[in-house]
Amino acid sequence: MRFIGLAFLFCLIFPGIVAAQFFSVEGAFVPTTSYHKKSGEEIKNSEANYRHFSVSAAMPFYFSRDSVNQTFSVWMGVVNAGYTQLPFENIPTDFPEEIIRTFLLINNMQKLKGNNYLSTSLGFGIMGEREHINQHTLIFMTGINYYKKFWDALELGAGLFVTNMFGSIFLFPMPHFQLQLGKKTIFKFNQGETSLEINFSEIFSTAIVYKGSGTFTLVQRSDSEGDREKKIFQASQQVFGLRPKFKFKKGKYVISSVIGQAYNRNYRLVDRKFTTYIRSMFKDTPYTEEEFYVSLQFNYRFF
Repeated sequence: MRFIGLAFLFCLIFPGIVAAQFFSVEGAFVPTTSYHKKSGEEIKNSEANYRHFSVSAAMPFYFSRDSVNQTFSVWMGVVNAGYTQLPFENIPTDFPEEIIRTFLLINNMQKLKGNNYLSTSLGFGIMGEREHINQHTLIFMTGINYYKKFWDALELGAGLFVTNMFGSIFLFPMPHFQLQLGKKTIFKFNQGETSLEINFSEIFSTAIVYKGSGTFTLVQRSDSEGDREKKIFQASQQVFGLRPKFKFKKGKYVISSVIGQAYNRNYRLVDRKFTTYIRSMFKDTPYTEEEFYVSLQFNYRFF
């Protein structure tokens, strides 16, 4: 499936439109697997795995409400920081092995008249190798997400993500879809993830999840003449699994985990140009074998 890079680009880069004031910690892990060249040839005694850790927080600083029209507006500050390890053993590659990502954003959420909802974000961040953070790893980003509720069962809308990660302005659309199936089941497609969740009680729910995972970063590499060139590195994978979730004190504390299989695990290092990136999706890339995937997340809601 060559289009995984574009299909899940949003979730690999953008920290997301925040829905509530919270503090979140997440860790993800894929065990060691063997590494294959573009041709499919396996490199003997090679080892590659994936480890990721992230922290996110959002805190509102301004709130207004119109009780007559039943509308509101919330402004909040958002911070998201992540660290990814991609250890490669016995592999002749120029890929980065330690990646840092940090984002600072201002987010505004509004409930408009007629069950219309609008969320916008604006901020900047860094995406680069741990030992090579500089002005070339700085990017800006903005996002807007609109949806409308129908009959208290259907949410339908779309979002737009704008950034300069390819060296010029890049626009990426993202649909928003959520459907309530009965009293306990919810189907969602939003921000690069598809899920079918069943709420068994106020405390426990579980979901079948299909999502993109991995990392996306900006690096520099020397060409044949020794000049430094701007590059984009992407390590991506698709995850299919179950996500049990436990909620305590009416959702103030939430613990969830995704347990499943990681597949289509490929690596891409190309020039920092959108056209070059798109063309690379039609070419064979180095990859690692399918393997077990597990993540653990803890969320705390301030109010």
